[in-house]
Amino acid sequence: MNNNNETQKESRMNITRALIIAEPWIGKILNGEKDWEMRSTHTSISGTVGLIAKGTGTVVGIAEIIGSKGPLSHEDMLGNVHRHGIPSNMIESGEVAKWNHAWQLGKLKKLSTPVPYQHKNGAVTWVTLGEETQKQLQAELAGEDWLQEGSAPQPAEPAAPKLAYTAPVRVATGANEGEVVITQGNLNNNHIYVRNVVELFPPECFGGSNRRELASQLITLHLDKAETVKCDIDGTKKIFRDRRAIGQFLKLNNFVANDKVLIKRIADLEYELSKA
Repeated sequence: MNNNNETQKESRMNITRALIIAEPWIGKILNGEKDWEMRSTHTSISGTVGLIAKGTGTVVGIAEIIGSKGPLSHEDMLGNVHRHGIPSNMIESGEVAKWNHAWQLGKLKKLSTPVPYQHKNGAVTWVTLGEETQKQLQAELAGEDWLQEGSAPQPAEPAAPKLAYTAPVRVATGANEGEVVITQGNLNNNHIYVRNVVELFPPECFGGSNRRELASQLITLHLDKAETVKCDIDGTKKIFRDRRAIGQFLKLNNFVANDKVLIKRIADLEYELSKA
């Protein structure tokens, strides 16, 4: 049995092809922000493949394709933004309507050093990798244990929150509320730091650095002039994970740098956000 497992592992470490993915999607995959690569057709290809950043001439990651799902309905697309990473406004506009098949990714490895490959004329989606590139990718996987059999990715156990955060911009104004100063970086990246009001939130609401490490407990955010959403907190960056909803909240309330957000705890695991 062990010999069979080793044979399977060696076979799966022999990466003969790579998938070409454009920005910003390749970046989102490598950062753990999406695990569905959207395409216009189904794929029968599965197993370990290289990931190419389009236009760079290099393989920048390695992943397992564990399934292909689709065509997805409009509602399915809107309900799975956290999996495919396409903003809801792009879905609503119809500009990505043809990209309705999800190529599902499982295990992932981001390469510390991109590996060059020879791009053949006419290659648009897949590239057959040369022998030297295959050897370099196989060396990257030497000793790795992630090439075990798996199914659809499941949220990992939440990482313990790191409470050694940076010095607060402003201390909390009370046991059940606090104010946070909005920076230009917050506005540019659709997030709100909760570093200085972290005591308002229970530890189980803090997850890891990406969507595969969701917290065990979600919180409800009632966003003034925007929608009510459930999400957790990125325990590394100390931000609410649902950037789309936060961006909507900041925009609809006309926030500019140095404005303040008032965060109120109104019930267990429920919070109200408004402009201070």
